[in-house]
Amino acid sequence: MQRARVTHSTMSSRVWLPVLLVSSLLTPHSSLLWSAETAGVYVDGSGARHPWRIDSNDMLHWRGQPFVPVGGMFCFRYLSEFEERDVPGNEARWKGDLEILDRVERAGIRHLYVNPVNPATRFGASVWNHCLEELERRRFEYGIELTDGPERGMDGYLLGGVGWGWSVARAGGSTAASVRLTWEMEFGQLPRAIELLAVTPDGRAGRISLPSTRAATLVAGLPAWAAHPQTRFIPRVEAPKGFNVPDLWGGYGEYERRLLRLLSGLKLGPGLRFILDPFTNEMNYHGLTAHMLPAASEFREELEKWLRAKYKGRRLTAWRAWGGRGRAPEWAVMARLLPVPARPQFVDPETALVLPADCAKSGALEDLRMFRDASVGRFVSRLSERLRRDVADVPIVLKHTGRFARYMVCSTVDGIGIEAWGHDKAALARTAGPPFALLRHRERLAPRGSGAARPTGWLPVTETAPDPSPHGLPPGYPSREAMFSHLDALLGLGARGFYLFALRPLPEELLPDFCLYQDPRQLAWIAEYQRGLGRAPRAALLSTRPPFRFRDAQAGPGLRVSGWKTGRSPALAPVELQGALMVLPRYRLSDR
Repeated sequence: MQRARVTHSTMSSRVWLPVLLVSSLLTPHSSLLWSAETAGVYVDGSGARHPWRIDSNDMLHWRGQPFVPVGGMFCFRYLSEFEERDVPGNEARWKGDLEILDRVERAGIRHLYVNPVNPATRFGASVWNHCLEELERRRFEYGIELTDGPERGMDGYLLGGVGWGWSVARAGGSTAASVRLTWEMEFGQLPRAIELLAVTPDGRAGRISLPSTRAATLVAGLPAWAAHPQTRFIPRVEAPKGFNVPDLWGGYGEYERRLLRLLSGLKLGPGLRFILDPFTNEMNYHGLTAHMLPAASEFREELEKWLRAKYKGRRLTAWRAWGGRGRAPEWAVMARLLPVPARPQFVDPETALVLPADCAKSGALEDLRMFRDASVGRFVSRLSERLRRDVADVPIVLKHTGRFARYMVCSTVDGIGIEAWGHDKAALARTAGPPFALLRHRERLAPRGSGAARPTGWLPVTETAPDPSPHGLPPGYPSREAMFSHLDALLGLGARGFYLFALRPLPEELLPDFCLYQDPRQLAWIAEYQRGLGRAPRAALLSTRPPFRFRDAQAGPGLRVSGWKTGRSPALAPVELQGALMVLPRYRLSDR
């Protein structure tokens, strides 16, 4: 067993000063007074030390030199399709992988990250090591994507949103009634129904068991007390895992042990540079989970402590902030409450207690979403710190896609990966802008005058690709100029490294337009772009931070219930371009 020894620190050379005004144009990084740097020392399996740091320009430095990789995502078919009993098939897949690696190496490309396609722990350390040792032998500089996590998707209460619906049907003139629930498919899967929480117009509540199934349509009989047409329902479901935030609260411990068992057996050499997506691939709140609150008791216990701290132990203050009426419930009860859709009420799913509230003035959903994101951020920090301490002290990077993920601001993650698709500059800005904004928000949240600061973060492009090629044409970019223009646009938007999704993705049969290794010209252009980063004008783009400013933004779709306002905490982060200026939305991010 070879395990890399680790040490990790965050350095701050001066007191952070409040120079980041949210309404003013910021100057290039060289004139900023904020200078905290994330840093560490990776000790490889042979004992060699590799110091690294991330500067205030979002750039990673490795052994004292800027590290701005230009390469791609690489999927080993040997790894992703490994079958213990299929020795001839494994050998054939490995031979194909080596042939493709030969092409990449001959072209002069040195930077890859390994995407296992399936969860990392599906494969033993020996299977991983077969691939990593080959990369080390060829002296590639590489990252490892884990794309794993707890076994279950989020188990929680669905408070609103799209993707599901219900209707009550009566059988003829009788009082018997049933509820019909419909679900949309997510990531090729359907949610698993657990139970319904029903609240009647007269304030009666109770739980209704559901068949544990993943059917697209589910019909369940209703007891007489719940058969009123104005009864409101809150389903408890297990969302598909997919790219969603999984059940971190109920499943984190098991996952951490399973992951560390694998990683402790890896032979990590001098070529390792980072670990990507320690949980699910592109983890975020998608589909149903954007409108869910976790049901795990661990979530509620942590929420109770958070509420006590936020409101300084004043229950009545907290209850009034939530729009509650009458006597304030105990903290443990308050932490269990769910807002009833389109009703001025809370319901306790454990005791079926229904409490009145003034929905128009309630800050409950804002608190619940703020805490949920902060809680996810703590899980990200916990696993990142464990990996750096016990596996390899290298940057831990999360891919960002879609929603503005506040948990990335709340965590100690070392980098945020840009997922940028297509060729239009404005479209690229809309995908590059949110990761850039997340790092800027970390600066805005730095404690003023204390000497402490939020750590710096690396900003690589972890996936990018051109529009699909027309039928019959080679995959990839139509010309060298098109590729360079694409990467230049991202460089100007703050990118500090490039990994092209299309270098060698899997399954190839589903991605015929994205296999760049099939075209030697594409590989040669990637290597040429790498060599040109040290020359003008690209060197100048790398040495300065893009000019930007913050503006107020309207709230996008997120955790909301009909009739309940979620405050100024949007789930989506629009980005506007004004000439060379990137305008980023301003958010209310009071959770640190």
